[in-house]
Amino acid sequence: MVTIKDIADIANVSTTTVSNAIHGKTEKMSPETKQRIEQLLREKNYITNMGARMIASNRSNLIGVLINNPSSEDKNALQDPYTSELLGAIERAIRKSGYYMMPYIAEQEQSVTGHLDDAIRMAQRWKVDGLIVLGLDTQESEYLLGALKIPLVFLDCFCQDPACVNVGVDDESGGYQITRHLLEKGHRSICFLADRPDPIDVDGARLRGHIRALREWGMKFRSDHLVVLPRGREQRMRVLEGLWGGRTSFTALLFTSDYYASDAMRFFQQRGVRVPQDLSITGFDDNYFSQIVTPGITTIRQDVSRKGTLAVEKLVGILAGDTAQATSSILPMQLVERDSVLDRNDR
Repeated sequence: MVTIKDIADIANVSTTTVSNAIHGKTEKMSPETKQRIEQLLREKNYITNMGARMIASNRSNLIGVLINNPSSEDKNALQDPYTSELLGAIERAIRKSGYYMMPYIAEQEQSVTGHLDDAIRMAQRWKVDGLIVLGLDTQESEYLLGALKIPLVFLDCFCQDPACVNVGVDDESGGYQITRHLLEKGHRSICFLADRPDPIDVDGARLRGHIRALREWGMKFRSDHLVVLPRGREQRMRVLEGLWGGRTSFTALLFTSDYYASDAMRFFQQRGVRVPQDLSITGFDDNYFSQIVTPGITTIRQDVSRKGTLAVEKLVGILAGDTAQATSSILPMQLVERDSVLDRNDR
């Protein structure tokens, strides 16, 4: 493998000069020398020793990506099409920016410190230049902000700390839009399905939008119309079983993710429930699942790839000293109407 000394001998310069060219310290170097060294580096397929480069520049050129996947989930993080699409967009943007991505999936669900300390140690040991964070609640996000002294950009974070740079979507508007759509289609008994009895952050915002739409139609939100949907599939199926078989008056189920909506649709169809004739189903995110199931799921679209790309742009800008990038951004959501909702006004 070619070394810095080999390049220096061929170019008839010192090893220090070659090292400076590799690390971008070319202010005092003639354009001709710089061009000659860079050409030799390409021709000889020189591969930078990342460890040495980290020591020389005090930069790793690594951007960490922390993904939270609670231990109660019945799938790993990358099985979720939302997370996969987001991670793909982040990796592409990081690579185009001249950095390398180091993903870390946190799967333990313990105390705040127990959940995140391994991720914090990873960031410190590898000296990542910055971190993009997905799936943490407000308390966890605040803990991470206090523990790490590197630039952080959060995704879908509801932390109120002024130091928190977040890229999210208008979840409340999404909850409002999908509920209004169901109301316009004649539905008056709508079940809102979330993963906890007191929805917070993303689901909490979507619930607020749901309640706002109901109020505009002169309706009150009923606490028994909020159903907790467990993350484990076996427990989740038991909850869905209780929503059918004559035990419910709901005409529509409003899921806060397309994954859960498509899983529920399959469950009901296997039991002879017709969607949407017997029961209407809606989702959120407009991921791959919502598009390939039959019938296609009416949902709320968010631009997942744009969200990931924007997070990288902000972090890279902050690393370059652009303080204007250290601000949060909220992207819009829009209704996508397919065939999983029955128009009860036609009855």
